[in-house]
Amino acid sequence: MEQNENGKLPSTDILAENFNTLKEKLSNRLTCFENTEGVELVSHENHSSAVFPLTGQLMMEDFLSLIEDKLSVNILYALMTERGSYYEAMGYSKPTAGLLYIVMLTSHQHGVIDNMEVMFYESYEPMFSRLKESLFSLPKRKVDKILEQQKPEDVFKCFFK
Repeated sequence: MEQNENGKLPSTDILAENFNTLKEKLSNRLTCFENTEGVELVSHENHSSAVFPLTGQLMMEDFLSLIEDKLSVNILYALMTERGSYYEAMGYSKPTAGLLYIVMLTSHQHGVIDNMEVMFYESYEPMFSRLKESLFSLPKRKVDKILEQQKPEDVFKCFFK
């Protein structure tokens, strides 16, 4: 890969490298992602994203345990609303591991999911900002039950050791 005059990879290369590394990890470590070849990276203003389809349906809570274990993803929160018909969860990679991404899971089927959205970042700041915004907006949301929630100080520790 080409480097710029500062010896750093251009940001699009960093995002593509993170995307390809995660695709490889998904294919090698999780049988629920057997085919990631058709998944494409979509650029946004301060990140890029991709939607990874699962080979079948899984319960969100089971899937969260799986990605915590196999991908070392920290779960920021998991919640349930609308009397259990809508579930949402957000997790993130450990920034010290070199990959900067956030995982979003949503279900309108009582916790059943069939894909995973991943947002890739080229630096800590926009990723941390998104996590902080999501975590601090939780108390303002109408939620039936918070299934899991990380403490703000634990998030800060992951980014600022």
